[in-house]
Amino acid sequence: MITGLGLTSGYGLGHRPLWDGLQAGRTAIAPIDPARPPGFDASGFAWRLSATIPGLDAKEHVPKSYRKAVKVMARDTEIAVACASLAVADAGWKTRFHAGEGNLEGGGTGAATTYPPARVGCHIGAGLIATEVGELASAMATAATPDGGFDERAWGTIGAEQGVPPPSPSQSLADTSPARGGDGVPGVARGGMNNLQPLWLLKYLPNMLACHVTIVHGLEGPSNTITCGEASGLLSIGESARVIERGAADASLAGGAESKISPMGLMRWGLAGRLARCGAGDDPLQVVRPFEVGSRGSVLGEGGGLLVLESERSAIDRGSTGPGVEIAGFGAAQAVPSAMPYVGGAGSGDAAALADAIHRALADAEMGPQDVEAVIPLGAGSVEADTAEWAGLRAVFGERLDTLCMVGLTPFIGNCVAGHGALAVGVAAMMAIQRRPPAGAVLRGGPLGPRGKWPCNILVCAGSLGGQAAAIVVRY
Repeated sequence: MITGLGLTSGYGLGHRPLWDGLQAGRTAIAPIDPARPPGFDASGFAWRLSATIPGLDAKEHVPKSYRKAVKVMARDTEIAVACASLAVADAGWKTRFHAGEGNLEGGGTGAATTYPPARVGCHIGAGLIATEVGELASAMATAATPDGGFDERAWGTIGAEQGVPPPSPSQSLADTSPARGGDGVPGVARGGMNNLQPLWLLKYLPNMLACHVTIVHGLEGPSNTITCGEASGLLSIGESARVIERGAADASLAGGAESKISPMGLMRWGLAGRLARCGAGDDPLQVVRPFEVGSRGSVLGEGGGLLVLESERSAIDRGSTGPGVEIAGFGAAQAVPSAMPYVGGAGSGDAAALADAIHRALADAEMGPQDVEAVIPLGAGSVEADTAEWAGLRAVFGERLDTLCMVGLTPFIGNCVAGHGALAVGVAAMMAIQRRPPAGAVLRGGPLGPRGKWPCNILVCAGSLGGQAAAIVVRY
């Protein structure tokens, strides 16, 4: 059961701003603003639009004694920490954070938590976290050659003369004498990698999202990090559901979070052919048009969602007053590698993998395609990827796909990659409870069935650049 939602998006913190923004059809995508975190000067890029989270401050979502750890949190981790705080508050949980024990030194009040720490898991989808340019540049400058090139030996070599400062940028890297910072060995220079901050690796590892969340909230049950692009959030929710179903935990935090709004993140996805070339003055709703031939491509967003999942019995026993939305079915699949393009669009293998994942989710929910009332697909806006996704959906729903209610998030919050699936499940939960889609985000199809018709089944699905696919059935 989903008993708590912790969602962050370009609309702000919490699920209400997200729902209200989608209901109004107001996009959160805007020009990348260098004055607004995590913005930068994007004037030299061909992709200048994004959706960023306003007002995100991780220090507000951790105990005071843990705030020094925020210094070694990448933006992705900050998003996950905020989502976790919102989720447990929405569920009415008391974790180690609230008991006064969520700090690096231990201790605390000893107050009881909602669940024993060992009975709560955590599964978070994450991405390849891009290094902050300032941190990497200071190290790379040491390995620069006089003509503006890059010397691999200067980057990776640690000199024997540890106490000798490196030469200035104006000095030649070819001079390896100890007096100039080398170790006296011809062709061996100083080791620019040493200029990275000591905790650099602990800031950019994908598993740092789950690491900080579990420390802050004292979650000591099964934990995992899944890095499968846009499928990551759905796969993580499915993993948590399986852990609870087999009795390894009573509850879990599950979802995903990611921010690719950085020079490196933007460049990677742009060169992969997934982004729309757009200027700061372009209308996002005309740029990103899911499943339409005229769509110019996708736009990146940052955001994420963590859901509180509990077994039904555990939720009832603790007196949960949460919405009681069910993860009724989960399925996953992988495209055949030979059918997977690594740059540009998607192939037939991606369509088959998505269809397979959906069929598995429906079978797990003990229902058929005819029982689905609405779909929230990825709908990234990239014509090639959308074509493959549509083919996968068509293989499952046939002609009914043309009239099925379909909700698109990407034109409004961008493609949040690892965080996208969890945001979509959160929207599905709100749709199921209210028995209506957010009117402004409906791509096609009509309203849901009458309020007297139960249950309400909503399918959330996504493929990924790497060929992974996942699907979840949300039921209320």
